[in-house]
Amino acid sequence: MSQYSDVMVIGGGPAGCSTALRLRQQGATVTLIEKSDYSQQRPGESLAPEAIGFLNQLGVRDRFDAEAFQQTSGLLVSWGSVGISFSSFLTRPFGSGWNLDRARFDRMLSHACRQSSVKVVFSRQSIQFVYSHDRWELQVGRDSYRSPVIVDATGRASAMATRFGVQRIHDDHLIALVSYRDEQSCDPRLVIESTPDGWWYSAGLPGDVSVTAFLTDVDLIPKRPEERTTYFTELLEQTRFAHRGIAPSSPAFSPRLVRANTSRLSRPSSSHWFAVGDAAIATSPLSGNGIVRALETGLLAADAIVSTDTNASQRYNEVLASMREESEAQARATYSQEKRWATTFWQRRHSTLPSIKSPLVQRAVGTVIPNPQS
Repeated sequence: MSQYSDVMVIGGGPAGCSTALRLRQQGATVTLIEKSDYSQQRPGESLAPEAIGFLNQLGVRDRFDAEAFQQTSGLLVSWGSVGISFSSFLTRPFGSGWNLDRARFDRMLSHACRQSSVKVVFSRQSIQFVYSHDRWELQVGRDSYRSPVIVDATGRASAMATRFGVQRIHDDHLIALVSYRDEQSCDPRLVIESTPDGWWYSAGLPGDVSVTAFLTDVDLIPKRPEERTTYFTELLEQTRFAHRGIAPSSPAFSPRLVRANTSRLSRPSSSHWFAVGDAAIATSPLSGNGIVRALETGLLAADAIVSTDTNASQRYNEVLASMREESEAQARATYSQEKRWATTFWQRRHSTLPSIKSPLVQRAVGTVIPNPQS
């Protein structure tokens, strides 16, 4: 016999957990399906100060504080010149940001879901589904579920929505080569550095681990995986700041390939399904607010799902379109500040730009941020 929930959430990252927690606050029954066990490192290690208001809204602030994630006071930015400058978070209303162990952060949110009576199912089985008679029928391995609404929280893959026939629109071909290594006494400040063929970020993470990532276009990197480590380490050695004294010859330094392009669904919701987080809109990683957007879109989607407003889905789509346009304008403005190179990577990013300050030094203009005490 199939198990009924008011809402099925597919994906247990920040966006999926945010949606599930908010729905439970509204009294809805929720089943969340997650394919991982949160044991592996996950890219997206920077949490902007603005996140604290959303964590308060979700009722997980105490849990977050108990994790004692590594606080960071700001960014070190080398962009548009050979020097480096410090951009402090302390001038913002919300104070310090954090460097996360993403697996532990996501696991914390998942535990909060379970303690809020969300049914959390861990399964790598493929999901079969059909929509009939105003409800979804899902088959996950031997288990059956039914629900009037599905939430796609599967990240940039948007694995559910694209199977519904919704188009995924890709605006660029940005890719990240990401490497983690053990490193004691890491500087927690995030370093961002532009270079001729892309840009780098590096930071110390909790647990004496550091992350280093190179972002460039997928057609500019070697096609053969065995050549990418050499490519990565040779370019890293040429950086002024991102290498942070790392010995890139370490065998543990082999990078993994991660999608980082700006993309979106042609529509992020309808009356019987919603996409949240990167599944709905994946904005430029330059903004540094991917987790904040995930938490925010989860809250917005949950409120739209339980709303009695017949236009709630359309309003959700409009809000996300505004978020995307703002983020794109900020990314273009930031890329315009780097004029030293006429390489393929930078030529693709130089265009007519709006008058807006860089997201590297100022939080998103016009972003709706909840009161940190609420």
